[in-house]
Amino acid sequence: MAAPVVAGVAAVLKSYFPELTPKQIIKILTKSSIKTYKSKKVIKPGTKDEMIEFGELSKTGGIVNLYEAVKMAQGMVKVKG
Repeated sequence: MAAPVVAGVAAVLKSYFPELTPKQIIKILTKSSIKTYKSKKVIKPGTKDEMIEFGELSKTGGIVNLYEAVKMAQGMVKVKG
């Protein structure tokens, strides 16, 4: 379920800040995420009770954060006069 949410945040960023490049959006999404412990145990998707480390499911070990992403994007773009 993470991919649609991350895509939505990326779409919001591109909508409000069309000058952002794909690389900048990826950087914003990665850096603005709420960091969790990669070693935190979670239930493996598709199983009832098999526990695995969150880091096995996530590249960044973080959870997307639209508010922080927008704040970061505002800092990256130049304010138009």
